[in-house]
Amino acid sequence: MEQLQFHEFERINSGRNVLAELCNNLPSLPSTLRYYDEFNDVTRSINNPLEKPTFELVIGGRMQRLDFARINPDCGIILKHVFALALSKNLSIHTVFSYLSAMRHLTPNDLATLIVAGPTGIGLAWRALLSRDLPQGAYDLRRIL
Repeated sequence: MEQLQFHEFERINSGRNVLAELCNNLPSLPSTLRYYDEFNDVTRSINNPLEKPTFELVIGGRMQRLDFARINPDCGIILKHVFALALSKNLSIHTVFSYLSAMRHLTPNDLATLIVAGPTGIGLAWRALLSRDLPQGAYDLRRIL
């Protein structure tokens, strides 16, 4: 029974572009995202985040990059919103970077399935995702949301 329900999510995903629909309904990103660099004791900014293909972050005194250009454009927009959400939760920039870096293991279909699942199907969608035995960091999305 559960397997049939999961296939229903996949059928819904194939019939429409769930990611594009979500992107069209997301609020605008702020024009500037700010994070606190604990190592240098300074607030840093990412200007025009929607236009940036890569976020260059200073973490622990070193430059780190989150590259959104190498993934599906809709996934990139969604992950930029997840990044902004994580910053709003006062997580350290190192934690936010770790979460977003690990999410590269999720496919566009994975994200669409999680979106379509809704509150009644999310348990099944997560179990199906967990069964794939991805690196642990790929599952950290649930800690942000």
